[in-house]
Amino acid sequence: MTCESVFVMAGNAITARDPNDLLTQQDLLEELNRLRIIAARRRGKVRLSLQDLAAASGVPKSSLANYLAGKTVMPVDVLDRLVLALGVGSVQAGAWAAAWERATENTRPVPATATPPSGPARAPRQLPLDISTFVGRDRDLDALKELGFGASTRPGPLIVITGAPGVGKSALAVRAANVASAQFPDGQLYLNMLGSTPQVPPLSPVEGLGRLLRSLGVAARDVPHDTDECATLLRTLLADRRLILVLDNVASVAQVRPLLPGGTGITTLITSRTNLAVVEGSVQVRISPLVPTDSVNMLAHLLGEGRVAGERGDALRLAQLCDHLPLGLHLAAARLKARPTWTLAALADRLADERQRLTELASGDLAVRGSLLVSHAALRHSPDPAERSAARALSMVGLVRTAELDLDLAAALLDTSARAAERSLEHLVDAHLVEPAGPGRFRLHDLVRLFAHEQATTDLAPDQTNGAVTRVLRYGLATIRDAVERCYPHRTHYPLPDVDVTPRPFADQADAAAWLERERANLVALTRQGLAGDPEQARLGMAMARAMFWFFQHRGYSDDCAALGHAARDVARQLGDRAAEAYATSSIVGALYLRGQLHDAEPLLETEASLCHEVGDRFGEQRALGNLANFHLLQGRPTQALAYAQKQLTICDEIDAPVGVAYAQRTMGEAHLRLNNLDQAVEPLRSSLAWYQKCGDDLGQGDVLRILGEISIATGRLQEAKQQLGQSVERAQTSKHAAAEALALSLLARTWRLSGSAKQAMRVAEQALGITAHMRDSTGWSLAWGEYVEAKEAIHKTTQSRR
Repeated sequence: MTCESVFVMAGNAITARDPNDLLTQQDLLEELNRLRIIAARRRGKVRLSLQDLAAASGVPKSSLANYLAGKTVMPVDVLDRLVLALGVGSVQAGAWAAAWERATENTRPVPATATPPSGPARAPRQLPLDISTFVGRDRDLDALKELGFGASTRPGPLIVITGAPGVGKSALAVRAANVASAQFPDGQLYLNMLGSTPQVPPLSPVEGLGRLLRSLGVAARDVPHDTDECATLLRTLLADRRLILVLDNVASVAQVRPLLPGGTGITTLITSRTNLAVVEGSVQVRISPLVPTDSVNMLAHLLGEGRVAGERGDALRLAQLCDHLPLGLHLAAARLKARPTWTLAALADRLADERQRLTELASGDLAVRGSLLVSHAALRHSPDPAERSAARALSMVGLVRTAELDLDLAAALLDTSARAAERSLEHLVDAHLVEPAGPGRFRLHDLVRLFAHEQATTDLAPDQTNGAVTRVLRYGLATIRDAVERCYPHRTHYPLPDVDVTPRPFADQADAAAWLERERANLVALTRQGLAGDPEQARLGMAMARAMFWFFQHRGYSDDCAALGHAARDVARQLGDRAAEAYATSSIVGALYLRGQLHDAEPLLETEASLCHEVGDRFGEQRALGNLANFHLLQGRPTQALAYAQKQLTICDEIDAPVGVAYAQRTMGEAHLRLNNLDQAVEPLRSSLAWYQKCGDDLGQGDVLRILGEISIATGRLQEAKQQLGQSVERAQTSKHAAAEALALSLLARTWRLSGSAKQAMRVAEQALGITAHMRDSTGWSLAWGEYVEAKEAIHKTTQSRR
């Protein structure tokens, strides 16, 4: 996604800017007005009124007037609710909050004393915008109330809304949750479980849990990797809260059961296409298509009462041809709005011709797909070339198995410019075949995606479909490579093929990091698609998997690292690509390190070294030997570590690989420390440190300084140890490596204790404990706790001796 994205609606171009580019409060307020216009035009209005905005955000109308006029500084939590109500995604909402805090820093009152927050900075307000064309469903809303939904005095119920595709399950859930939101002061959580998205895998339970935990303020690095641990942490965080949890598009009982909270104050609303016997006490609410009167009323809301009033009979016939399904009604109305000279009778006559409908449909999907066909055919046979291009674009968008796509990916897919791709996608937005998912971002409704894929298989030749997918994979690889190398410039990246494609432009390192986080799920899905494709696509998929290795490592995404590593290894074996098999094996090992499962790593590391030796990849072989050396060091076997480090050093000297030399010297130095050969430890460590300093590698510097600090402690040079370990902490903080920071702090606490400053030692140990408290690093926590206890006992002994 570029920093600026142009929304083309009703013939006018409206630019939505990145909040990070806006420096003043006035700039941000002006941008909010642009977002109001964009959100309004999705509803067919010029601008959302304050009353509409108040209803959507839950902020009083009078307060909104003062906030938007700049008379009163808007609190950040109010801004969060406002931008989410205007359709901004959760990631971009965070950027808005940060920009607002910067812009209003000098106008906000400063508290007398600063105290750490006892919980998340803001209650989550994640419900999607409640659509203004929602009609009917009074009976269904009353049924939810009778079951206790929204009640403030009863234990929170667990309700499952089921029904046919396109019947309006999600819209009902969002309306009910918005209506009841005032009863839940701790906020609303919303999560699309992707159980109904064709060709996109549903969220795994652990991924769903991770997203909920991050929404509640848990840092990504602190989210457990185990499903049960995630579920336990979620239940703990929600135990005493009154909150709505909406789990939309659930695929199965197994997918959703771990996400269910245990607190009685949580009201959970689930939508699914299938009946789910989730847990004992859950209630199923099956919703049916709209009744005829409500169907006609919905058309009147969508088209305007004046247009429907003179054709009530034809409006009813049109609703019947859409099976009274809201999705079908929306799509039919979109075509009529785009063709103001058409009568309702004319469209009804077109729908009545079954020969124009898809021939192979499951009976439950007939009406929805019929509506989709009408909308697509209207574009396909339009006299407007732009609309005909949009019809072709829809077919091609169905080829990509991602939940969302931005303009850069769409441009690669359509083999055109980002601006041309946007024009086609905006035509599809107007036809309600594609939905906006934020500035410059789009998504397809589940059934539209399946329809688009079917159209691609019938409208496009095999070489066209394969060529489009290959273009996207090449674009994805080029952009991943650029982003990861920007974010982690001092890591040694795996060899990648040159795809000769211009990647998405990044403003800076922060922009690249934000893109990787935002697109992670889409990139993983795209990589999986490549791995399942023809040999060329499979090789691109393998390259994408290894290109993301350091991103997964630094951010702690062990599940993605393991899944893509295993899949890439299987493909490499099928293709007989031994080098790619070695790289994939290394990715699997990286996932094991993140999970703390070192006992499974040794045979894989040996296999990697053997494969690299077999194919003559000397650099890969030295890397594998270095990892084996570190493995033995972590397992308490310094003698074996020295042997492997020496083998690594020998190869590095032969092939002139200074990065490997520095790593081998670092490992040899620590191995000598563990063997108490202190005189032999210092020289290789100094050489290693000099190289890391030369190339500006903060993480490497911090690691070596930590080992030198341990040697200084062992030799009684405590003042020197304080300096070395203090620098190690700073380097770890700069490189944002929490585990390294905690380890250096624990050793610094030991230094303060040994030098007689037990109180300072306890304070530093508390910092280490604070970092490791939510991490899965049991070794790091144990070391920090041990130093804390030692410092506390030293304070106690000092106090006793003075009495």
